[in-house]
Amino acid sequence: VTMGMGAYTMNVPEELKDKDLEYAEMVLYLPKSWNIKSTDEKDYWPIRYQKILGRLPLELNTWLGYGHTIHGNEDMTPFAENTELNSFVLLNACNLMYESLDLKLSSGKKINFYQMFPLYQEELDYKLENGLDALFDLFEEDDLLPVLNIKRKNYCK
Repeated sequence: VTMGMGAYTMNVPEELKDKDLEYAEMVLYLPKSWNIKSTDEKDYWPIRYQKILGRLPLELNTWLGYGHTIHGNEDMTPFAENTELNSFVLLNACNLMYESLDLKLSSGKKINFYQMFPLYQEELDYKLENGLDALFDLFEEDDLLPVLNIKRKNYCK
């Protein structure tokens, strides 16, 4: 989970101001076996992209929310040598019981938690053309679990 992104107000479009979307944190579930202390890119890329997404709204005076897609590289290459995944779609984060992780502070401020769900290029293209619901209608239930699976099936290949 990013720590600090939610301290800054995102530049949410005026027509969405009443939806409490101004504050967010990014969530990425890694398998227990993932080496989070490694600096090797095959291990570090999820953390690198979590940091990039955590800073993006502040650096570009924009916002991130449900359904937004973010491409990892301009040349559309995979995140690292150990996967063909190359982009993310943001989903409403939940725990393993599928309960929402959004947080309402005593001040009234709502922090939205978004899961960074990795996609293959073909899945990203399909989502952009047909929508998120249509993409996830293609998925088997086991591949919709929140834990990162760098070798999961490509549903649009």
